[in-house]
Amino acid sequence: MIFQQNQELEKQNTLLQKNIQNALAEVEAVRSEYSNRERQLQAAQKKMEQERRETENYRHSLNEQIYEQAKLRSEILEKKLKQEYQARTLSYQTFFVVALLYGIIVTLFTAFYSDAFIRDFKAFFDSAWTFIYLCAETLFKVANWASQLGDRIPHPVASMVIHWLLWILVILLLGVGSISLLAICAIKGCKHYANQYADTISLSVWLLSLACLIWFGDFIRDFIPINLIVLLFLIHILYLWIRVYLKRNWYRFR
Repeated sequence: MIFQQNQELEKQNTLLQKNIQNALAEVEAVRSEYSNRERQLQAAQKKMEQERRETENYRHSLNEQIYEQAKLRSEILEKKLKQEYQARTLSYQTFFVVALLYGIIVTLFTAFYSDAFIRDFKAFFDSAWTFIYLCAETLFKVANWASQLGDRIPHPVASMVIHWLLWILVILLLGVGSISLLAICAIKGCKHYANQYADTISLSVWLLSLACLIWFGDFIRDFIPINLIVLLFLIHILYLWIRVYLKRNWYRFR
């Protein structure tokens, strides 16, 4: 009885050992398969990462090529448009200069046949020269009057020295000072005019005003007894005032 039980236990133990071995074999097989699949997964992930990097590099390369081609085409188109613009601008400027020279020549030749304009032209410069002469004469009179203060000194040498010093001092202060001040104002005014208003509009106003005064000088003089050259400058001053007014209002409303 006991012997049979021992045999039965040995059989069960043998069966249990066999089951354990089978289970261990199955576990090892599952572990091996899991390791293989994990390696396959890692290999697939590496491959996908490599493909992703290659795709990113290819996309970046395509973007750079597209940018370079677009930039090249843009530069070519810009260069072409600049050349066309320069050609058209040159043709317009050439036409404008030719028309301007023609207008100036015709206006000047017409001015020679306008008695009123020639008469006022001469009168303007005669008046300017007369004004300069009167200013110089007045300056010398003032200098002579001031130098007479030195004649009151009883000592002859000192009187002569002070006489001429006062005369030279008055000439320098009033004459040279006034001329220098006028020259500085004229230079600044010309620079400001050249920077702000020296353009085709101002030139057109000059020529149009000059042409109107030349052609209709006699008719204008019948209604307005004014020198035509003075009227020409007054017209341009009025034009500059209107332009400054419009420019200020434009910036204000803008």
